[in-house]
Amino acid sequence: MALDNFKNFVKNRPSLAKYVNSGEKTWQDFYNMYELYGENSEVWNDFIKTGVSTSSPLTIKDLFNMFKEVDISQVQESITSIQKGIGYVENLVKSKEEASIPKRSSYEARPMYKYFDD
Repeated sequence: MALDNFKNFVKNRPSLAKYVNSGEKTWQDFYNMYELYGENSEVWNDFIKTGVSTSSPLTIKDLFNMFKEVDISQVQESITSIQKGIGYVENLVKSKEEASIPKRSSYEARPMYKYFDD
């Protein structure tokens, strides 16, 4: 039951996620603090800033740091696999379309000068 209370506590205080995402703290650290001190302790004042917006504008430095952490080879592998998947779907659709089109027998008109018994 304490875990559910902690989850509600965290949902109401999204600023705690910043510390986890930056690597300063883990959710286990926060849970241990929650179990030890409770919700209303002054320990949380260092981590929870009341009256401050939790969404700050994204700066160029933040964008640069996000792109710096991206592994280009993994992105290329993902794009390649997506292209292969699209290719498979295209081939499947083409084969279904070709199968659904009834093939007409090749009819050749009888030449005018030929008779049936020729």
